[in-house]
Amino acid sequence: MKSFPPYLFLILTIVFNALTSITFKFASLKEFSKQKVIMCFVLGLLFGLGNIFFYFRSLKTFNLNFVYPVGVAANTIILTVVAYWLFKENITAVKSIGMSLIIGGIFLISRY
Repeated sequence: MKSFPPYLFLILTIVFNALTSITFKFASLKEFSKQKVIMCFVLGLLFGLGNIFFYFRSLKTFNLNFVYPVGVAANTIILTVVAYWLFKENITAVKSIGMSLIIGGIFLISRY
């Protein structure tokens, strides 16, 4: 099997986790027809399976005490920005400060 860059699986874990949450949010929208809700739900499940696969592969390369916090922190930032952009949710000053602290925490966890 061809060798992949070590961080690729971690990045894909983060992306698929975010896509799972986004598609489930779309599935929860009241203005969606039943058919669109089912389609979003199934798509979310498929993204969730991809997330599990890439998470498992990430754990083969990195320690759990690195993969999990980095994944959760990165998803918090990604989903906050996507929620603002797609769903018109607010980003307050406190959320902005929190995201800055999260970025600093990711840096510290990945370096030490």
